[in-house]
Amino acid sequence: MDYLNLKNDISKKISVIIPIYNMEKYLTECLNSILTQTLIDIELICIDDGSTDRTKDIVKQYQTQNKNIILLEEAHEGVSCARNLGINCSNGEYVIFMDADDYYTDKNVLAELYYTADKQGSSICGGNMKSVPLNKIDLKFKEYGWIEFAEISSYCGFTRYLFKREMLISHQIYFPQYRQYEDAVFLVKAMACAKRFFAIDKIVYNYRIIPKHIRWTTTGLIDIIQAMTEILNIAKNECWTKLYQDTVAEFNKMYLFTVYKKIISDDDYRLYCLFMNFQKMIKDASTYMHSDLVEYSLGKSEMQKKLNEIDRKKEEINDMVSKYNIILIYGAGYIGNLVFAQIKSNIKNKSFNFVISDKDKNFKNIKIINDFIEKKDECFVIIAVTERYRNELEENLKKLKFKNYIAIDAIKWQYIKYCNENEVKCL
Repeated sequence: MDYLNLKNDISKKISVIIPIYNMEKYLTECLNSILTQTLIDIELICIDDGSTDRTKDIVKQYQTQNKNIILLEEAHEGVSCARNLGINCSNGEYVIFMDADDYYTDKNVLAELYYTADKQGSSICGGNMKSVPLNKIDLKFKEYGWIEFAEISSYCGFTRYLFKREMLISHQIYFPQYRQYEDAVFLVKAMACAKRFFAIDKIVYNYRIIPKHIRWTTTGLIDIIQAMTEILNIAKNECWTKLYQDTVAEFNKMYLFTVYKKIISDDDYRLYCLFMNFQKMIKDASTYMHSDLVEYSLGKSEMQKKLNEIDRKKEEINDMVSKYNIILIYGAGYIGNLVFAQIKSNIKNKSFNFVISDKDKNFKNIKIINDFIEKKDECFVIIAVTERYRNELEENLKKLKFKNYIAIDAIKWQYIKYCNENEVKCL
């Protein structure tokens, strides 16, 4: 269907664009948080990407009572196609993006963003972002008002920003066809166009963390390298040194060893060539962007040596863990699942449990750490979270008098801190 013919001349203040795919569990909360906004003159554009559950039926049910909801359909073409279709079909002066499992913090979010952007004449306006169920402010501006993007150089949290639709259309700013980091490329392109944005001192967006295990494919890693290449090229052209350095640092931390492993195990020539070109690009720019890949220009034999070192570190961690009967993985997100998959495959006949700090409706089947206080001497706790939350969880273990625990860097597979009744070891 030619959805562009659905576009009308009735302008709206904001178009909220929501790609939806098998989100029946969370969609109601998401839609309610939009429909109860005090800013009345808005439209919701839901793009169903081939859902097989009740997602589409839920939207149609809401349409019977809300004339400002538009439902578009695609045949599982991906989130980038869905968002781009939403941009082209939107009637709003501004557009904002929402993921179907997230929701706004209160009913005044869109009004505050819109009237601030309108008053200031800003093409981009944003606020702070909170993760749930952790209830932590993950993305918070250090100052408010007009901010040059070069000062923050962060490509995270595109859903907390309002974008002038005319700017996106006239400069052809769309989401690239990647499965990873497509939102980061979009945000960096928009910021490169606007140069600055207006920040408000308000938490505007709740980002829901859903535990899941990611198995990296060659295609996924290729998408990451291509997306980061785009970001690095924009950063270089704009002289955004901090963005350049942070992007390279994130690749080093999150993906470098995974790429090594994939190149060695799959012997994929395309990934290898793309990665070598990626390294060369960073090396060539390192003199004026002051950034470099870890162990630049490794060949396959050097990559294998690095992987062997990681395997040795995994063995060391497995030896620490295997001495205990009850193993608690403190953290139920991506890193927790990564740790569980690795350790469970090597250690048999042990009791494994995910634990979190507090009860939460989104983690109904996961116990809290306090449930194991009476057996704490039999437990070994693996702190498996990002660096941001690591110290907080360790302090909680000390408060509850757990003596046996380890904090793991699950990317490089090395322990950051190892503690038992007799010793404490730190890297």
